Amino acid sequence: MKVGAEVSKRFVANVGGTLAGFVGTAVIGHVLGEEGIGTYAIFLSLQMLVAAVVTFGLFSAVTKLVSEGEHQARHFVSGVLFVASGTLVAAVGVVFLRGRINDVLGTGGALLLPLGVLTWGLLRVTGAFLEGQGRVALAGFIENARYVLVVAVQLFLLLVLDWGVRGLFWGLIAGQFGAFVVAYAYARVVPARPSRALFGEFVAFSKFAYLRTVAEQLFKHADYILLGAFVGPGAAGIYKVSFTVTEAAMLFSAALSDVSFPQFSRLSAEERAERVRSLLGKATSYAGLFALPALAGGAVV
Repeated sequence: MKVGAEVSKRFVANVGGTLAGFVGTAVIGHVLGEEGIGTYAIFLSLQMLVAAVVTFGLFSAVTKLVSEGEHQARHFVSGVLFVASGTLVAAVGVVFLRGRINDVLGTGGALLLPLGVLTWGLLRVTGAFLEGQGRVALAGFIENARYVLVVAVQLFLLLVLDWGVRGLFWGLIAGQFGAFVVAYAYARVVPARPSRALFGEFVAFSKFAYLRTVAEQLFKHADYILLGAFVGPGAAGIYKVSFTVTEAAMLFSAALSDVSFPQFSRLSAEERAERVRSLLGKATSYAGLFALPALAGGAVV
């Protein structure tokens, strides 16, 4: 895999996904105002945090283990089993806490969270499988096509069927499921039963990625939940619009991260430490390619 070419392709995919997010945010904001955007942002944040907690860091584990080239189908099935088990745990928790969750959302949508967790988990485990195979650009295009699908379904439900905020929830779920179907079609995985030893290996690696994954999602999404709980969905909506703008500055570094991880994993398994150091140095050098100019532009404005 040529890292430079893959980074370029992944960057283009990230740009497409970000543009879809901009369009969706603009139209939804015009129709529903900051309250509607805020409610959706809180729902999405809850989905991502719950998914991070109940999936036990499995996505990095899938990429890592698949990149080593052995028992790929079995590792994929292990990941799907994790997603299914995690969704069941999430569903039980949501049923007990649905009143409080609905209060934070400002509307009744708590019982849709398990569906969001399930569809997101299936999409991510399939994308992680593709990344482990070195098909990072393809995984990136599918992941960002999710934004296009989600926005398209949401706008249809919002503008044509007049479903309001619940249309945003269902659009998210439907878009994620559609992207999963596309990803699975490209993955061409023939399900294979994982052995107990392989499942243990999967768990052993996942536990090291778990805290990092949860911390990552807390950093990205806890703000919306806290704003919704203590201030209201309107404040979360205003914050969502601001953060959507700043995401553009992180596009290139995100592409570097997505492409580099499976490469590092494969090279480490082959004990090519010098090549890992070389790639890490290059990735670090280029990480600020867009972030630093964006920071300077923000200071000027």
